[in-house]
Amino acid sequence: MKLWLRITQGLAALLLSAAAISLLFFAGALLIGIAAAALLAAAGLYLAAPENARKTFSLLIERIDAWIAAMQAIVDSAGNLVQSFIHSRAAAPEEESQANTAAPEADASANPGVPAERPAEEKNSGR
Repeated sequence: MKLWLRITQGLAALLLSAAAISLLFFAGALLIGIAAAALLAAAGLYLAAPENARKTFSLLIERIDAWIAAMQAIVDSAGNLVQSFIHSRAAAPEEESQANTAAPEADASANPGVPAERPAEEKNSGR
């Protein structure tokens, strides 16, 4: 009995899978057919349109291309700005550490007779 149940479940799963796959293929073929019909209709309308409508359509395509190019330039500019900001922030800690190491040496060389002042942490640790 259990074997019969397993065989039946396997066949049902196989049939459902085949139905799902065929439905996906049908939906894809339907979408391709609708797209092809729309493309043929658009091509027919373009060929049957008067000359000034064709020029307007061509001008529209050129303006869309120009707009896309302008948007790409804006995005590139913004990307370069962000990169330069990130690089400047990455270089800032290195410059600060170099400035901090050079500052005590400069103070000591400017006033050789005066001892360098200890940081606040060292002053408080002596109590």
